[in-house]
Amino acid sequence: MEKLNSVSLRLGTIMLVLVLSASPAWSTGSSIMMTLSGATEQFSLNANSSTNFGNTNITASTTWNLGPPNTLNVYAYFASSTTALTDAAGHNIPSSSFYVGDNGRVLSALTGNTPYASGSGIQLESIDITPFNKTGTINDTMQFSINTAALSQLPAGTYTGTLYVQASAAGPGKEQTTPQAILVTAVLQESLGLTLSSRSVTFALAAGQANNPGGTNITAATSWVVKPSRTALNVYAYFSNGSAALTDGAGHDIPSSAFYIADNAGSPVALTNSVPPSGGNGGLQLGSTTMLGNANRTGSRTDVMVFNIDLSTGVLPQLPAGIYNGILTIQAQVTP
Repeated sequence: MEKLNSVSLRLGTIMLVLVLSASPAWSTGSSIMMTLSGATEQFSLNANSSTNFGNTNITASTTWNLGPPNTLNVYAYFASSTTALTDAAGHNIPSSSFYVGDNGRVLSALTGNTPYASGSGIQLESIDITPFNKTGTINDTMQFSINTAALSQLPAGTYTGTLYVQASAAGPGKEQTTPQAILVTAVLQESLGLTLSSRSVTFALAAGQANNPGGTNITAATSWVVKPSRTALNVYAYFSNGSAALTDGAGHDIPSSAFYIADNAGSPVALTNSVPPSGGNGGLQLGSTTMLGNANRTGSRTDVMVFNIDLSTGVLPQLPAGIYNGILTIQAQVTP
């Protein structure tokens, strides 16, 4: 009988050990960079206007290389909420009057908190970083506006300030860009305007009569925006020639002393004074508005003028029939 040899095979246990290593959520290679399309923004301001747009838009381009989990934030802010822009003479435009619209969105005032300033900023972006957007670029095209409607006594002048735009990561590493500065210049020009409700008035004169009222009243509306150095606004009415305020062109005249104005329901006063615009004696100061401290740097006033010609005195009762014409000038001035 054939003998079979028995072979014993011992199988050892083979262990396969897999070591999995995880990359950290951030590394020294993480980075954020920002560039601006412009570094200056200028405004030509109108007083008491809710919308004063800047002359250009500025784009902030932010590029990142970040590991998740993380959040990329982009902010715009002023260092101070109360003196975002200043004329360096104590007159300021606060950040609450400065508006930014990002990528066509509605403009919003800079009143929010940022990691860099309190109550003077706005968050332009908040992007969650995932494995799918560890690198990327975002553009924030900013439109700017200044609201002067709430700054009723802002004097004329040049206001400057610095708007900062900055990006930062909220996750591990806390990378951030250096603040990108935009120099903002806003100019509010001095202005003085006067309009009349009508430019003509007629009289039906009666010989020797004291009461010859004008056919209509005329309102002078004056508005102004002035520098802090101004002290008063004055409104004058005057004829260039007091002795011949109105004339028939044939040597017969009505002097300014016979021409009366009652301003804003006051008593009638003859035009016999010397006023600065004319230098003659055929004028009258209708009114004056004092500018003290920060009051009345911008404002308006109205002067409702009621007219009368008195033909009862001197040689005027002998005034011959005719058509008498003259030019009454209404003018506003600020001092100094």
